Amino acid sequence: MKIFSLISFAAILNHLTPVLAASDYDCGPARIPGSRIQNAYDEAHRPKFQANSRTYEPRELFTVGTYEHEHQEDTETIKFIVKVGGTFEREILWVKAFANREWFHCEPATV
Repeated sequence: MKIFSLISFAAILNHLTPVLAASDYDCGPARIPGSRIQNAYDEAHRPKFQANSRTYEPRELFTVGTYEHEHQEDTETIKFIVKVGGTFEREILWVKAFANREWFHCEPATV
């Protein structure tokens, strides 16, 4: 009985603990804010999560979120289409951005 209580307590804590927000990403000349990346993914995740009828592996792609980002460079505004792939557990697997007819593989930003 004690083991069951401990497992139940751990499950409740895990459910109540929010997922860490994504870090910022460097996509070519632009730095994409982690909060925007996480929001784009969450918006795509929500409807698919509610309609889900199968089990996913821990690192398996669950869904892809998309949003538009504008980057100001000198006097020019560059419009990016950002795609975010992630898991069932809302972990970000990859971020890609498209601008000026070119795809950028985005990397987590370093300080």
